[in-house]
Amino acid sequence: VGTLRIDPVTLSDADITATLRNGQLVTDIRRFGAFGGVWSGKFGLDTRQAASQLSIDMTGESILFSDFLATFTGSSQLSGIGQLRVTADSNGNSMSDLVQGLSGQLSADLADGKIRGINFAQLRRSLDDARAALASGQFALALSPQAETDFSTFTSSLSLNKGVARIDRLNFLMPALGSLEATGMINLADQKMDISLLPKFDRDGTGDRGGLMVNNIDIPIRMSGPWLSPSFGLDTQALQLRLQQEVTDEIQSQLSDVIEDQLGDAASDILSGALGLPGSARPEEKEAGTAADDTASEIERPQESEVGDAEPNEEETSPEQSIEEQLEDKARDALSDLFSSDD
Repeated sequence: VGTLRIDPVTLSDADITATLRNGQLVTDIRRFGAFGGVWSGKFGLDTRQAASQLSIDMTGESILFSDFLATFTGSSQLSGIGQLRVTADSNGNSMSDLVQGLSGQLSADLADGKIRGINFAQLRRSLDDARAALASGQFALALSPQAETDFSTFTSSLSLNKGVARIDRLNFLMPALGSLEATGMINLADQKMDISLLPKFDRDGTGDRGGLMVNNIDIPIRMSGPWLSPSFGLDTQALQLRLQQEVTDEIQSQLSDVIEDQLGDAASDILSGALGLPGSARPEEKEAGTAADDTASEIERPQESEVGDAEPNEEETSPEQSIEEQLEDKARDALSDLFSSDD
């Protein structure tokens, strides 16, 4: 076929075998040209059920990604040339239903393209103090619709589930500048996104990379909203979670140190294990060790027949506290001393 129009796509040099039988279309696509490259794969549509069943297994080589993206989303955020692979299925009786039901896998490997909305070189100047860059307005210039960054390679893998794409892997590489990794979600039906971008800047061209810093913590950039006009800014939610984790780790470390100072090694291990603090032994491990020690003591202890029939006094016959009970008493006393105030 010379040219074939399947709205909104025009196919050229198509070599396609299609079979339509009892409402079921099966298409074997050996090749066709679209979006500047060559495609191959299979396409199926089954209308025998109440809701039509769609299946796609397509691979495109040397695709102009900006043309592909603009045709299906109207967006021009990303450009580049490379491979695009789509394996998905859906069901519905309208294009909207089919998009909302899409589930499967989508991957893209591109070269020599641009990402729009971010000026990576300008962000690099904010490497050591993102807070100062915010105050000076530098971020407003680096993260804007007019900003853009060239990349050498772009790799991505997304999982589709009911019209929502989850980013499993997404990475940009910018020579002499650094890299950009992303996680997040893209809602195909609502045409919205919520993506967290973590930049890693090459400080001096030697491969020593660092990110945007606030309180010495790497923070990502958040890209969210409609995909035709997304907003960019520091991901304050991610920053808050990282700060909370840092505080939690610090508190656990200090509490573990206090317990060890107050109770000693044996008791602190048991109490720290119960509290789930780092560097502590589990109580059952302690119990196993104690049981082994008790067994060894029994072997070494002389039998009554060897020491005569002398009657032990009452004090000696009182049941001996277990190691765990002694440690519990010690821990209770130490904690009481720790939290009580001196007069």
